Amino acid sequence: MEQWFETAIVTAFWIFTALAAWQDLKWGSIHIGTFIVGGATGILLQAGRFAAVSGALGSWRAVCTPAYAVLQLLGAACVGIFLLSLAYVTQEAVGLGDGFFFLAAGCYLGFIKTVFLFSASLLLCFPVSSFLMVHRIWKGDKAADRGKERLPFLPFVLLAAVFLLFW
Repeated sequence: MEQWFETAIVTAFWIFTALAAWQDLKWGSIHIGTFIVGGATGILLQAGRFAAVSGALGSWRAVCTPAYAVLQLLGAACVGIFLLSLAYVTQEAVGLGDGFFFLAAGCYLGFIKTVFLFSASLLLCFPVSSFLMVHRIWKGDKAADRGKERLPFLPFVLLAAVFLLFW
C-alpha cells in the first residue's frame, strides 16, 4: 500500500508541475485553481501515505511520526514563504506564482527535496538568464529597458524535477 502512495505522489507531482510550467510559459501566470487542487492533492496523498506507513511495521515507523511529518511540511512551506516574501519586497520581480508553486510542491516533497528542487532550478535558470542579459547588453538595449522582460521560472523547475525523480 505504501508503494501505491509513493507512485501516486510522484505522478500527481509530475502532473501538477507540468501543468504549472505550461501555464507559466503560455500565459506568464498560473491559475489559482492549479495551486488549490495541486496543494490539496499533495496533502491528501501525504496523509494517506502516512496512515499506510504508520500502520505497517518497518523502518519508516521509527522516523515517520506525526511530528516529523508536520515538521517536513512546515519546513517545505518555508521555501514558498521565502519566495512570496521576495515577491513582495521586489514588487513581484519574483512572481507570486513561484512562491505559491513551492508552497504546493512542499506538500508533495517535504523539506529536503523542496530545497533541492529550488536550488537545482536556480542553477538551471542562471546560465539562461545570464545569456539573455548579456545578449540584451550587446544588442544595445537601453539600461532603462533592462529587467522589464520576464523569464518564466517554472519550466526550469520542471527540468529540475527530472533530476529529483532520480534522487
